[in-house]
Amino acid sequence: MPGMTAYFGLLDVGALKDRETVVISGAAGAVGTIAGQIAKARGCRVVGIAGGPEKCALLTGELGFDAAIDHRTEDVKKALREHAPEGIDVYFDNVGGDILDTALTRLAMHARVVVCGAISQYNNAAPVQGPSEHVVRGTVDGFPATLQMLFRGANVGKLVLELAWPPRCQESSGTPSRSTARWRSSPVPPADWAGPRRWHWRGRARGGRSGRRALPRL
Repeated sequence: MPGMTAYFGLLDVGALKDRETVVISGAAGAVGTIAGQIAKARGCRVVGIAGGPEKCALLTGELGFDAAIDHRTEDVKKALREHAPEGIDVYFDNVGGDILDTALTRLAMHARVVVCGAISQYNNAAPVQGPSEHVVRGTVDGFPATLQMLFRGANVGKLVLELAWPPRCQESSGTPSRSTARWRSSPVPPADWAGPRRWHWRGRARGGRSGRRALPRL
């Protein structure tokens, strides 16, 4: 199973191309080790992120990764700038959390992200955390000030301006649900199926129907 996950995740979901830069988190795990070797077989530059010197030595030694980052002792963002100076073409994520957020800041143009696992989140009592967002609530009038936060670097994660719902949209909560709303259609009688379709269109234009006008494909 780990081999199939690595193979289809990298080649199908990640659409890997020859000689791209691939970064794999959880790289010393069952899926990560295979994904890295597949990428190397395609002539890619492969950078693995793992925890501890033994795992990093395994990646660059026995498995042939081009570089390994020890997230326990290294600054991951700084290391990614060093080992993937042109950006990441495919990021194969097995851990989620802060490392995912960091890798997203180093993506190249047209990069692909394979979300395979979230090891760092599995013991959480709360729901699994995805990429960070910095949500600012307000109206369209607040857009310029919110946009300036992006240029000042005042946001953490994805900057989102959440607009307040207009009163009319808020009232929609009292509308009938699909289970209680009633609907009807006006099927064309079988005897009239062979008639010119413009007849049926004219009937619709004259208001000669209730609900949806239904004419089968002939």
